[in-house]
Amino acid sequence: MTIEEFHANLRQDLLARSGADENYTRSTFIAHMCSLLEDQGVVSSFAQTDYKFSSKGHAVDAWSLEEEFSTLYLFVADHRDSAEVENLTNTEIAASFARLTRFFEASRSEGFAAALDESMPVTELSWLIAKRTAKIEKLALVLLSNARVSARVAALPKARVGGLPTTYEVWDLGRLFRLESSGREREEIEVDFTAADHNGIGCLPAFSSGGAIQSYLLV
Repeated sequence: MTIEEFHANLRQDLLARSGADENYTRSTFIAHMCSLLEDQGVVSSFAQTDYKFSSKGHAVDAWSLEEEFSTLYLFVADHRDSAEVENLTNTEIAASFARLTRFFEASRSEGFAAALDESMPVTELSWLIAKRTAKIEKLALVLLSNARVSARVAALPKARVGGLPTTYEVWDLGRLFRLESSGREREEIEVDFTAADHNGIGCLPAFSSGGAIQSYLLV
């Protein structure tokens, strides 16, 4: 299967599940992607908000608070309705993360949460940020897209948000296709230890024999 065929199948599946309504298709895509991240073990659960305030540049489509790791995940979607595979550019990626960032910064004020309609799903998230910021030690900003990251995208943002350590991640069409093509239930995880320290990470030998297999302990 090619990535174009994969895209066509995904599009038809989303259209069928949403009744072919463009707005519902976007919402269905968000639910589909967040469910996939649950299956991948990225988050344990999620709540969907589908919130966008264009004039203020705020947006957040779903969230998850992983209390065990004191990490708040915020998701934003870049959903395309095109029948063709489109590219996701540096500018579009930066704009999506900026909308998430502005939402988080605004929600640190209780006045922002108080101004939201209580019936809106996003209000719970806004109050959580306003009242429990001290329990949120890390942020994870995730962009979900059915476009493919352009080959010209060199790197993702690295800025802290609200003074918190912040990670940025993109789940795009290419990443979905690679996961599907691999036949694995979970995406393979590769950790480059030299990225943390050019000399590697110190460890202790945990073997005593001269066998072919050796093990080490590290933190």
